[in-house]
Amino acid sequence: MRLITNVGYSTKSVNKMSHLTSRAIDGKINLFVTLADNTVQETYGMTDRRILLRQMKIASLLADHSIISAPYFWQSEITNSVCNDFYPLIDSNTVLLASRPYEQTPTFKDFLFARKQETEKLAKHIQDDSSLIRYGFDKEIPNELADTRAKLLDRWGHYLYRTKSVEILFRLNWQKDVFASNDSNSVCSILNNSINPKLIDKISNQFLLAAEDEYFSRAEFTRKLNQIHEIDWATKNKLIDRLSILYLQANADSLGCYLLEPNGRVYLSKDFNIPDKIFLKYSVDLFSKILSLFGISEQLIDYLSAQDIFVLKNSPEYVNFRSRYFQIIDILFGNIGDYDEIVERVDYEIQQAASLEKKENIYKNILNFCNNAFFAALSTAVGIPLAISTISTYASSLIVPISVPISILVGGQTVAFVIRKRLAESKMSKAFFKFDRSEIKEQFLKSFENYIKTNIK
Repeated sequence: MRLITNVGYSTKSVNKMSHLTSRAIDGKINLFVTLADNTVQETYGMTDRRILLRQMKIASLLADHSIISAPYFWQSEITNSVCNDFYPLIDSNTVLLASRPYEQTPTFKDFLFARKQETEKLAKHIQDDSSLIRYGFDKEIPNELADTRAKLLDRWGHYLYRTKSVEILFRLNWQKDVFASNDSNSVCSILNNSINPKLIDKISNQFLLAAEDEYFSRAEFTRKLNQIHEIDWATKNKLIDRLSILYLQANADSLGCYLLEPNGRVYLSKDFNIPDKIFLKYSVDLFSKILSLFGISEQLIDYLSAQDIFVLKNSPEYVNFRSRYFQIIDILFGNIGDYDEIVERVDYEIQQAASLEKKENIYKNILNFCNNAFFAALSTAVGIPLAISTISTYASSLIVPISVPISILVGGQTVAFVIRKRLAESKMSKAFFKFDRSEIKEQFLKSFENYIKTNIK
């Protein structure tokens, strides 16, 4: 019987070493997995490693590279355990561990040492402050354990070196956001919605100056924010959440990646047109649901080992499916000219909206609708008229019971083989590769236009 276990790897398990810079993955589909961040895990109260494990599996199937920052490995017990499970994908450079530029920290041990020095300097002028617990400031992994984990990563020998500074990008992101009045989620909008108008200029200037201080981090800004009594706690929490997003975006930007949010969707600023194919194309959430139409449920994905994913990713059935998946989204969104009138109308309605909350809801609803309309158009075009609400029911009929050992899944075949077979031979698969291109686009436009008429007034 083949079992999935949480195994640590010795130097003997290393097959090859690699030293890559972020330039080496330019032009690829790269997703920065925020759910691996210990701060995000604390914020969302995530204690079940299976949630991260599942997202990374699906992200690894969808993207060319799934990327996490190396410190998460020694800062988070959950991420540490998942990385051990994913060693075969790390060894094949499917999952990449990001470090600082080579000139600054050639090894992960050097990276850890630099982080320790920075933390010690910051701690010298910070008093005991319970508000910092939220960002793990006083919950760090013991030095000995962190050292052991950094040494293990060095023995594995797979490095992805940034060519841009996260710190510089983070500071720039924050300063830009203080003025970003066109984004309903920005620092600017949060302040405009929440505090006395007479105080906005004063507090905005404080925020701008904070990014110019010697120390600018999530923990340090949280400490300073808590000293501003003119801001209520609800607003402070919104600002801290926004700060975290901007920090994670800086990490992704330093690597040329898309930022994969904890909900499995790609984070987009409001600078993008709506609808935007990137939101759909690289959404782990959407990709997971499309797989469910083939009877490939999340429960079945849970059975995949890292070696299964490597085999599956390189199989002709999966390569053809993934290529077709991207092609379908390009059919729907490839020519933005088809959507100019719709986009202009949406933008006009957003500008006319009485409140920022309404603007935010319009964006959110349209992006969600694009996600759902994809299913509606696809299922109609291929002759499987599934309502969105019944997709999970359809998939559940094909789920392998959780108690069935992997070795005897579907006649003793591996999970990778089962998935390959479903991709190639299911009813959905046959229609997936044969439907009329113009039909799916027509169905989508019709659904989208109906939405505009009924929901934006």
